[in-house]
Parts: sequence; C-alpha cells; structure tokens
Amino acid sequence: RLRQKLEGGYVAQIEEILRQRGDVRVVDPEAAAHVIAVVSEAVTYWLAHSVPRTADKRRYVDEAVRLLATYSRQV
Repeated sequence: RLRQKLEGGYVAQIEEILRQRGDVRVVDPEAAAHVIAVVSEAVTYWLAHSVPRTADKRRYVDEAVRLLATYSRQV
C-alpha cells in the first residue's frame, strides 16, 4: 500500500511537469507519466542489480535520459 501511495504521488508529479512544460508533446500526460515512472524504475533497478560492476553506468544513464527526453518530445 505504501509503495502504491508513493508511486501515485510520483506519477502525479510527473504528470504535472508534463502538463506545464511547453516543450513536451505527449498525447496523454497521465498515461505518459505512468510509462515514464515504470521505465525509470525498471532502468534504475537494472542499473543497480544487473549491470556488470566494470560497466560505465553513466553511459547507460545517459541513454535512459535520451530515451525519455525523446519520448516526451514526440508529436
């Protein structure tokens, strides 16, 4: 329950940001906020638990940021 409550607040914050940003062009800010939250959580988990210790994690973080930024600017 706590996770759902926290996640809901996180999604609401993302949705509000999507609605306020003039450079963001998502069709459905509520759905987009959920997608961004889930993708962010999945990438964060993967980075923390699955990427080899010798890997340059910064490269993967940069790619995740690029992915989400590109997604949010689609028409």
